[in-house]
Amino acid sequence: MMGNKLFGPCAISLAILVFHEVIGFTIRNELLGKCLQVLPDACPGVGLKECRVGSTVQEWQWLPEGRALGSLHTGKCLSGHERHRSVRMHRCGRGPEDGTGTTGDMGDGNGQAWACSRRGHLTLFGKGLHLTARHVSSEVVLSEERGLASKWRTPGNLTVCSKREDHRHPRPHGSLQSTAQPVSAGFGWEVVMLVLSSMALVLGTVILTLNIFHSRVSKYPLMTQNIMSTCQNSADLLRHGLYKTPEGVLWYLAPRH
Repeated sequence: MMGNKLFGPCAISLAILVFHEVIGFTIRNELLGKCLQVLPDACPGVGLKECRVGSTVQEWQWLPEGRALGSLHTGKCLSGHERHRSVRMHRCGRGPEDGTGTTGDMGDGNGQAWACSRRGHLTLFGKGLHLTARHVSSEVVLSEERGLASKWRTPGNLTVCSKREDHRHPRPHGSLQSTAQPVSAGFGWEVVMLVLSSMALVLGTVILTLNIFHSRVSKYPLMTQNIMSTCQNSADLLRHGLYKTPEGVLWYLAPRH
């Protein structure tokens, strides 16, 4: 019975966890065990911090139209600078080498297209440079290193692109006309998961209510058994509101008001 009582809250927690996973995911470095986090008030705007569940500054979203990684906190995309081998946060569609001040198509040339490997590498598309954590600091840079410092995992020990095709040899991609498209798609999933979470909440409440009702009802046979063991005759039973028929059937007599 105790397991049934715990099922309702567990269902609610599971729904909240699933809802959180669909909205965004964290990216954890395998070597340091820290998570990729945006730093809105600091340069370069991204670094490594201790992983915190539910932290919006550590939530990311994969934008398939441009193979980009967008921050749900700032709305900007992770951008690699090949020349300086640095990593910054820039407006999606405008990379670090785009000095025109316009938002172009998200593509290979703006440093926002990333390829993923099944081993966990995040590689600047077409450049052979991997997103890498510095061993002695919280900085992230671009490097040719392929060790644990260059491997990244999402919750569940999965790779960033684990649910997508292998991007080491990607197919030609279309242009991203507006960053509103992935946001709209993500919002649609949010609505779906919000509905599912609400259903799980209702289900958990119903199960919890039934468990409480069942626990109260289950006390009656035990109480009756105790009374039967102490009562010696019909008069004793009547004092407890019980009546035993000649056939041995026990009836409960409601008290008169």
